[in-house]
Amino acid sequence: MKHLIILFLFLQSLTSQSQNFGDPYTGGLWTINDVKKNMNKKIEEIKKTRAIISSTEKIVNDTLVYFVVDSFDGFVIKMTFNLKQEYSEENYCDFQQIEFDCTPCGNKHLKGIISMNGFRQKSEYIYLSSFLFRTEMTVKYKSENKECLVVTFRYVDLPKKEYKKQYKQLKKKTQ
Repeated sequence: MKHLIILFLFLQSLTSQSQNFGDPYTGGLWTINDVKKNMNKKIEEIKKTRAIISSTEKIVNDTLVYFVVDSFDGFVIKMTFNLKQEYSEENYCDFQQIEFDCTPCGNKHLKGIISMNGFRQKSEYIYLSSFLFRTEMTVKYKSENKECLVVTFRYVDLPKKEYKKQYKQLKKKTQ
């Protein structure tokens, strides 16, 4: 099982876009140390192509928070690590929230998140990822003008068959 997890993380790192901070970490495979390594790697990659004005990491109990401001957009990423897996003593990411300062930038990230992770729309603002990530995504705006996008990911703890059945019933989003 551990070899399968390592293989999955390796494949995911090969296929993920290094400049997209919208990767859901709630798939049941990311510990706080894994996320920190991945986020720091992304920040270093972005520094090569555009100016990161500031990047701050803060840990409080089970919560990891990143504040990132660069030359294009700014956002806050909050994650909690309360998910237990039967094969490990560590806690895994069960909740993640990204709050974007720039609405056009947030909407651009949202489109990338949907396509990269195979999200399908359940309702107006709720999406379900492919089984690989087992994540529900909720999209909200802070105002009626659809400003300041907030994207929330939550791990979905359903049996494989039930999750896949729900996912297959949803139509693919066309952009």
